[in-house]
Amino acid sequence: MNLEAMMSLEGLITISLVIAATGTALTHIFRNASSPYLVTLTGSRLSLLGYGVVMTAIAVGLGIGTMVLVSTVTSPMVGLALFFGVQAVALDICFHRTRYVRVTSPSREYSRVRVTLPFNS
Repeated sequence: MNLEAMMSLEGLITISLVIAATGTALTHIFRNASSPYLVTLTGSRLSLLGYGVVMTAIAVGLGIGTMVLVSTVTSPMVGLALFFGVQAVALDICFHRTRYVRVTSPSREYSRVRVTLPFNS
């Protein structure tokens, strides 16, 4: 095995470990939560679609921002590993920890974004 293959194997192992650690931490945090949702979005079908697009763009932006910031300070491999770790958590929040509630009442009702606490306080 040459040096380039070892570096790529080492990089893949690092990325896999970071993703596994962040996923395990997120699962452990929400294990005893009273609600599986962090954010509740209500509104019409079009506004919910817009909310989903915006949340996904923010999640991808957070991952890219983390990667660029960490890559300038440390190794690009560490930045890439943290990119995938942040993406795993952010996209989990976007797609599994967000409840989308479609309101079928007249258009006079406005859209709302409510952040719910997952733990009893």
